[in-house]
Amino acid sequence: MRDSSRRFTIPATFALQLLFGVLGVCVASVLATPLEEADGDPSPPAERQVIVVAASEPAALAEAPAVGTSVRVGGEPLAELVAGGSDFYTAGACRIDTALPAGYPPPTVPGVIEVKHYPSARRAEVSGDRRPELASNFAFFRLFQHIQEREIAMTSPVEMDYAPSETDEEIGWTMSFLYRTPDMGEAGEAGYVTVVDRPAVVVLAIGIQGGVGTGQAIPRLEELKAWAAKLDGWEIAGPPRGLYYNGPNVPPRNRWIEAQIPIRRVAPAAEPTPAAPGAREVFLHEAEPTPSD
Repeated sequence: MRDSSRRFTIPATFALQLLFGVLGVCVASVLATPLEEADGDPSPPAERQVIVVAASEPAALAEAPAVGTSVRVGGEPLAELVAGGSDFYTAGACRIDTALPAGYPPPTVPGVIEVKHYPSARRAEVSGDRRPELASNFAFFRLFQHIQEREIAMTSPVEMDYAPSETDEEIGWTMSFLYRTPDMGEAGEAGYVTVVDRPAVVVLAIGIQGGVGTGQAIPRLEELKAWAAKLDGWEIAGPPRGLYYNGPNVPPRNRWIEAQIPIRRVAPAAEPTPAAPGAREVFLHEAEPTPSD
């Protein structure tokens, strides 16, 4: 499989404290706040589908999964994914208690590798070309001010896109807050923030539990590249990104993170490979939202 992306490196000092250690209590207060003031129903859709294709080997995927769904192609889950209740999603000790954007596929369980199809999404972005650990404070507070001014509730995750870099000193990056629905607000320039409509994207993702250092991220990106090479007929389609579902109110050992690499189909569609023995379809039924007083 061709790797069409440029070589990228991430400095050894780049830590996942980007959101958690550096941003401190501000992230905790925002990500820990339920979406009670969001426009419309803040609860996730009534049903989400995860198609489990194989337990430990990548599948010969003839096409991308449907928008908003995931295909599990490898790894071993550390826990089962549960949806509903006061937390929107849980997997063992990991939890997400802030709603995802509408139509987003469920988070990837730590230990699992999935192909995921994300819908188009409206998001507020701040980009930079300085070392991210030196600029994340600036980006986060600009984005936080933006959603406050527009009275837009916070969603989870915060997304970080990493641009390719030839050195360890600088790496391009974009931090994004996601609008709940793509019709909220208006696209365009808004001071330091740019609101854009990101097109739908297919990614190869791995779920990660815990950690605040690069030891959690960099080895997993290499693992994703290796798995992408096993997906016959697919190629890497862009630089990596990270999804951060929690703030520092969650203990580091229980934080839920995903590392992702965009991929695209380059070979003609073929007949789907039969599912491995024991493969199954999993439907996640959400609990009914509790009526407000």
